[in-house]
Amino acid sequence: MVEKPSKVTELLQISAEIMQICTSLLDSPETTTEKQRNRIEKIVSHLAQFSSLITEKTDFLESGSSQIHMMSHELRTPITEMMTQEYVLMRYLYDPLSEAQQGYLVPILEKTQKVGDLIVRLIGEHGE
Repeated sequence: MVEKPSKVTELLQISAEIMQICTSLLDSPETTTEKQRNRIEKIVSHLAQFSSLITEKTDFLESGSSQIHMMSHELRTPITEMMTQEYVLMRYLYDPLSEAQQGYLVPILEKTQKVGDLIVRLIGEHGE
Protein backbone atom coordinates (compact mmCIF):
# COMPACT_ATOMS: atom_id res chain seq x y z
CA MET A 1 0.00 0.00 0.00
CA VAL A 2 1.33 3.42 -0.98
CA GLU A 3 1.40 5.92 1.85
CA LYS A 4 -0.56 9.10 1.18
CA PRO A 5 1.67 12.18 1.31
CA SER A 6 1.13 14.51 4.23
CA LYS A 7 -0.69 17.77 3.61
CA VAL A 8 2.60 19.61 4.12
CA THR A 9 4.30 17.46 1.47
CA GLU A 10 1.35 18.02 -0.83
CA LEU A 11 1.53 21.80 -0.24
CA LEU A 12 5.21 21.79 -1.15
CA GLN A 13 4.62 19.66 -4.27
CA ILE A 14 1.84 21.91 -5.53
CA SER A 15 3.93 25.00 -4.76
CA ALA A 16 6.79 23.56 -6.83
CA GLU A 17 4.36 22.89 -9.70
CA ILE A 18 3.09 26.49 -9.57
CA MET A 19 6.66 27.78 -9.54
CA GLN A 20 7.50 25.67 -12.58
CA ILE A 21 4.47 26.97 -14.50
CA CYS A 22 5.26 30.58 -13.57
CA THR A 23 8.86 30.13 -14.68
CA SER A 24 7.67 28.64 -17.98
CA LEU A 25 5.30 31.57 -18.43
CA LEU A 26 8.08 34.07 -17.78
CA ASP A 27 10.38 32.22 -20.20
CA SER A 28 7.65 31.80 -22.81
CA PRO A 29 8.28 33.25 -26.25
CA GLU A 30 4.82 34.80 -25.93
CA THR A 31 4.96 38.54 -25.73
CA THR A 32 4.49 39.50 -22.11
CA THR A 33 4.02 43.13 -21.23
CA GLU A 34 6.02 44.67 -18.42
CA LYS A 35 2.89 44.91 -16.26
CA GLN A 36 2.10 41.25 -16.83
CA ARG A 37 5.70 40.27 -16.08
CA ASN A 38 5.60 42.28 -12.84
CA ARG A 39 2.39 40.51 -11.74
CA ILE A 40 3.87 37.10 -12.51
CA GLU A 41 7.04 37.99 -10.63
CA LYS A 42 4.90 39.02 -7.63
CA ILE A 43 3.18 35.63 -7.75
CA VAL A 44 6.61 33.96 -7.75
CA SER A 45 7.73 36.13 -4.82
CA HIS A 46 4.67 35.30 -2.72
CA LEU A 47 5.00 31.63 -3.63
CA ALA A 48 8.64 31.62 -2.52
CA GLN A 49 7.62 33.25 0.77
CA PHE A 50 4.91 30.63 1.28
CA SER A 51 7.19 27.69 0.40
CA SER A 52 9.88 28.96 2.73
CA LEU A 53 7.36 29.28 5.56
CA ILE A 54 6.04 25.76 4.98
CA THR A 55 9.58 24.36 4.86
CA GLU A 56 10.58 26.15 8.07
CA LYS A 57 7.45 25.04 9.91
CA THR A 58 7.12 21.46 8.60
CA ASP A 59 7.68 19.76 11.97
CA PHE A 60 5.24 22.10 13.70
CA LEU A 61 2.59 21.67 10.99
CA GLU A 62 2.89 17.89 10.95
CA SER A 63 2.89 17.61 14.74
CA GLY A 64 -0.86 18.18 14.92
CA SER A 65 -0.36 20.92 17.48
CA SER A 66 -3.52 22.67 18.56
CA GLN A 67 -1.52 25.91 18.27
CA ILE A 68 -1.47 25.62 14.48
CA HIS A 69 -4.41 28.00 14.17
CA MET A 70 -2.06 30.80 15.26
CA MET A 71 -0.25 30.33 11.97
CA SER A 72 -3.35 30.57 9.83
CA HIS A 73 -2.84 34.23 8.95
CA GLU A 74 0.85 33.67 8.27
CA LEU A 75 0.03 30.76 5.94
CA ARG A 76 -2.90 32.38 4.15
CA THR A 77 -1.41 35.80 3.47
CA PRO A 78 0.99 34.88 0.64
CA ILE A 79 -1.65 32.68 -0.97
CA THR A 80 -4.21 35.50 -0.84
CA GLU A 81 -1.66 37.84 -2.42
CA MET A 82 -0.95 35.30 -5.18
CA MET A 83 -4.65 34.92 -5.89
CA THR A 84 -5.02 38.70 -6.13
CA GLN A 85 -2.22 38.94 -8.70
CA GLU A 86 -3.68 36.02 -10.65
CA TYR A 87 -7.12 37.64 -10.63
CA VAL A 88 -5.68 40.90 -11.97
CA LEU A 89 -3.95 39.04 -14.80
CA MET A 90 -6.98 36.95 -15.72
CA ARG A 91 -9.40 39.87 -15.70
CA TYR A 92 -7.20 41.78 -18.14
CA LEU A 93 -7.05 44.74 -15.83
CA TYR A 94 -3.85 45.83 -17.54
CA ASP A 95 -3.32 43.99 -20.79
CA PRO A 96 -5.12 41.12 -22.50
CA LEU A 97 -3.54 37.68 -22.22
CA SER A 98 -2.89 35.55 -25.26
CA GLU A 99 -4.42 32.08 -25.40
CA ALA A 100 -1.03 30.60 -24.58
CA GLN A 101 -0.66 32.85 -21.53
CA GLN A 102 -4.16 31.89 -20.38
CA GLY A 103 -3.12 28.27 -20.82
CA TYR A 104 -0.38 28.84 -18.26
CA LEU A 105 -2.46 30.91 -15.87
CA VAL A 106 -5.48 28.63 -15.55
CA PRO A 107 -3.47 25.78 -13.94
CA ILE A 108 -1.75 28.32 -11.70
CA LEU A 109 -5.14 29.54 -10.50
CA GLU A 110 -6.41 26.00 -9.95
CA LYS A 111 -3.30 24.92 -8.04
CA THR A 112 -3.29 28.08 -5.91
CA GLN A 113 -6.91 27.41 -4.98
CA LYS A 114 -5.97 23.84 -4.08
CA VAL A 115 -3.18 25.12 -1.83
CA GLY A 116 -5.66 27.47 -0.14
CA ASP A 117 -8.09 24.59 0.38
CA LEU A 118 -5.34 22.39 1.83
CA ILE A 119 -4.38 25.13 4.28
CA VAL A 120 -8.00 25.44 5.42
CA ARG A 121 -8.22 21.65 5.90
CA LEU A 122 -4.86 21.48 7.69
CA ILE A 123 -5.84 24.23 10.11
CA GLY A 124 -9.38 22.90 10.45
CA GLU A 125 -8.07 19.53 11.54
CA HIS A 126 -6.46 21.23 14.52
CA GLY A 127 -9.45 23.05 15.89
CA GLU A 128 -9.67 26.46 14.25
